Amino acid sequence: QAIILAQLKKKKQLENFQSKQAELRAAQVVMLRKYRTGELPDVQFRRKDVIITLQELSKRDSSVARKLFLSVFEGIFWSQPKEEKGKLIKPLHDCLQNLLQTTKYTSPFIGTLHDVDLIMIRESTEALLPPGLVGASAYRAPSLQTGVLLLEEMLILMRRRQQQLPKKEPSQEVTKFVDECWAQLGVLYKATHEEDILLGLYEKHFSRQPQTKEALMLELRGDYHGAIQIYDEVTKLLDQGGPWQETAPSPHETELWETGRLECMNKLLRWRNLLDNIVVELSDTEEAAAAQRVPLKGAHLNKLFSEQYMQLGYLHYYVLSTFNQHQWSDLSELHDSITNDNRVVLEELFAPELGYMFAARDDLEMARYYVLASYRSFIDRWSKLHPLALEARQANLQKLQKTVELEEFLQLVQNDKNFQSLKPLDNLLDRWRFRYPQVSLDDITVWDNVGNTRSLLLEKVHEGYAKYWQRPSAKEAGNEAVNVSALKPALLLERAAIFRKISDVARKKCHSSFCCSNPHVHVSLSSKLHHLRNVTLPVLNACNTQIEPGCGR
Repeated sequence: QAIILAQLKKKKQLENFQSKQAELRAAQVVMLRKYRTGELPDVQFRRKDVIITLQELSKRDSSVARKLFLSVFEGIFWSQPKEEKGKLIKPLHDCLQNLLQTTKYTSPFIGTLHDVDLIMIRESTEALLPPGLVGASAYRAPSLQTGVLLLEEMLILMRRRQQQLPKKEPSQEVTKFVDECWAQLGVLYKATHEEDILLGLYEKHFSRQPQTKEALMLELRGDYHGAIQIYDEVTKLLDQGGPWQETAPSPHETELWETGRLECMNKLLRWRNLLDNIVVELSDTEEAAAAQRVPLKGAHLNKLFSEQYMQLGYLHYYVLSTFNQHQWSDLSELHDSITNDNRVVLEELFAPELGYMFAARDDLEMARYYVLASYRSFIDRWSKLHPLALEARQANLQKLQKTVELEEFLQLVQNDKNFQSLKPLDNLLDRWRFRYPQVSLDDITVWDNVGNTRSLLLEKVHEGYAKYWQRPSAKEAGNEAVNVSALKPALLLERAAIFRKISDVARKKCHSSFCCSNPHVHVSLSSKLHHLRNVTLPVLNACNTQIEPGCGR
């Protein structure tokens, strides 16, 4: 009987708990409107009921908020008399321009501002925004589709405006505006990988020189060697002042040559040349003009954050070139000497790279901080990307792997117990051996990035083991000592396996420049790896480790 009473009591407690849980769940739901029950339908809606419901929904869904705001704005704007609309356009135009210049770049918000201006320019050309501002905001948000739509609408309106005027040559201001629109469209179409549209656009509007189209076709086909040779030739001609076949190149054409050269250096992994070009461009000293390496200081580094150089991608290329060459002093100078506002931009765009910099300098707390900042930035960007923005999603996912592997490294080295044996390291390497980018989707720069970051982390792992087993307390603890001298060749073998894997991918992609920029994985890698196995495997067996190269499985 006591057992039955206990079971009944337990059952009653469970029922009370479940009822309280149901009440709590019901309390979390905000009831905005109740519908009448019964046979007669509830068809009488107050406007307030609809507005409040949409308001709550827009707080939780950016797509609904964007459509709701545009619907309300368009309804109010077109309901105004013509004179009132004329008075509203100038302050609204200034407000949009200020927001695009000062706001943090988020895709839904920037897209909304583009759509608002699209509504306004159909009423008056006074609402036209600067094409450079539209292109830069669309590229960085990213909100490429709305930027393309707005720029194309600008071009259509300018053409209609010219057709309505008496037949005469367009003014220099109008010509400059139209050329800038086409230039920004080229940037955005290149970012969306619309190769056919891009070729037609540059052939019709910018390619005064035949070399421009030829270089662009080679670049789009992936022949970066041929493209950079042409870019170097035309750049040399530009410095010499010609001679040109017909007319001199346009400013937008010369800008295309410069950005094309930098992108080809990036794709060919010529980090040293890429960094030297940026230093020469930003410096105004004779030493820089002579192509000697002069470290950039605060004033020059802050130039990287100006609108002109940001749009050309100089900041992106500068960080990549210093990071991939492990020039931590230059990257640290960039982090420490720029203004606070520019540092916020740097931390938002390049949190993983800064994390690796601090890990290389043994500042693990700052490295952890930037790992968390990288995750926050990734989640923030991912949540704001449109589901059909495939290129932007792919670019964000490519940055995630090095953040994950830096976090795994920090988890390994933050606990001294992990250095007492090789098992934690073996578990880490086992995960890395089966985690590589995709051959079909990711280009060689992503693979090279994986190799560079893992090389750095393996070096820091060896330093961690060496420092731990140098302590007298480690040997007094009674643990079986790890043979640190045997661990180093094992990690070298692992690194060689990583780069051999990457070199195989480079061969499949016909990307010989990877081997040229990484001498330790050149053609003789196979024989070196075979020799390294013969030297290290007996030593590894002696120290009882399970490390094996991933490509040898």
